[in-house]
Amino acid sequence: RDRSEHAIRDALVAGRTCVRAPEACSFEARAPGGTWQTVGGTLPASEAIEARAPAGALEVLVNGASVVSAEPGEVVRVPLSARGCNVVRARVGEGFSAPIYVGCSF
Repeated sequence: RDRSEHAIRDALVAGRTCVRAPEACSFEARAPGGTWQTVGGTLPASEAIEARAPAGALEVLVNGASVVSAEPGEVVRVPLSARGCNVVRARVGEGFSAPIYVGCSF
């Protein structure tokens, strides 16, 4: 929220961080028709989610593998493994987001 020591610590603890460029923090995902979650958020298990990044071209990575790309602001369907925890990250421009967790039990 700001660049104070306290705010930076809170962002790191919450997993709401991006590396190299702030555009990656525009990454959001949701269950189809649900509420958008930002980086560090969680979603229930699903066979697919929707994702977008208003700040730039998007590459979605699921469990480390690139699965889909999109134009800035475009909503895309992201297929997932229906079993287990899916760690969903994004590359937006030159930056990488922290994950959004789908189906993780922690």
